[in-house]
Amino acid sequence: MTGGFSLWVLSPILTGDTEPWDAPNQLPYLAALAGLGVACGLIAPERFWAWPAGIYAGQLIAILYRRHQLPPGGADFLIPLGLLFLVPYTVPSLVGSALGLVGASLLSRRGQSER
Repeated sequence: MTGGFSLWVLSPILTGDTEPWDAPNQLPYLAALAGLGVACGLIAPERFWAWPAGIYAGQLIAILYRRHQLPPGGADFLIPLGLLFLVPYTVPSLVGSALGLVGASLLSRRGQSER
């Protein structure tokens, strides 16, 4: 969760815009999500499926946290739509986590063969 939260909060640095989906070039943010998924999948491959859910939850918490930056009576009604938009934004972390699982199993196999 911390990773997803951190990426969302740091998205202005990664994308140059307030929110990742507002940026003209979203590739740095999507690549960061995939990289986070790979790292998590390598660290704990037995739960590779849970990492994207945690990353999604972290991004959701960041959206709700940053809601106070909206003008009073602002775009709160768009938050449910944002939750739907987060689903495809979580796919790179799922793919990355699966790649991390594959990498961890290859490293494990390689370590066993060297014994």
